[in-house]
Amino acid sequence: MGAGKRRLAIRLVFLATGTLNAWGLARPGFADAQEAGLAAEGQAYPAGWTIRGGPVLSWGVWAAALTGGYNGTNRKDWGEHDHEEGGGAGLGVRVTRALGPPGTGAYGEARLDLWFLSLDWRDGGDPGRTRVRVVQPMVGGGYGWARGVGFLRLGLALGLEINTGVRGEPVGEGPVLAVGLGLDLGVSATPR
Repeated sequence: MGAGKRRLAIRLVFLATGTLNAWGLARPGFADAQEAGLAAEGQAYPAGWTIRGGPVLSWGVWAAALTGGYNGTNRKDWGEHDHEEGGGAGLGVRVTRALGPPGTGAYGEARLDLWFLSLDWRDGGDPGRTRVRVVQPMVGGGYGWARGVGFLRLGLALGLEINTGVRGEPVGEGPVLAVGLGLDLGVSATPR
């Protein structure tokens, strides 16, 4: 990882920490989970899609999920090459906050994912493969509905794909706009 990307990654960590502190996650009672369940979610963006799942905790107007998942991408010629396609596994964390009264309503969220992608690419007739570690911070919001055994979320998020470890030729990175659908199971009203 180059010095510029290392500085950017450090700044993003401080930005995320500051955002979470501003939202009140540093207050006493942060770890007092009222409900626990499972999160299942997916996002689509112009160059690909993601699916994730993992445990979710809910307390007050807050919810947090630790997720594992898969990121599939088909960047066509939007990257560094004529055609970039592939995917890989990753891990992430999502923090969600209700923006109104508990239950159905608007929410805001911040998430940070780390993806390990293998991308096949072509330049004209010359093929190649790049393995890349991608840090993907995102912020967004949406609307949610309490339904049966869980909470259904529909949202929009804006973020960045930042290549932090590249084995092979450089591949595309940059801004990401994604639409997502999620279900937090076993949590009656996340965010509450």
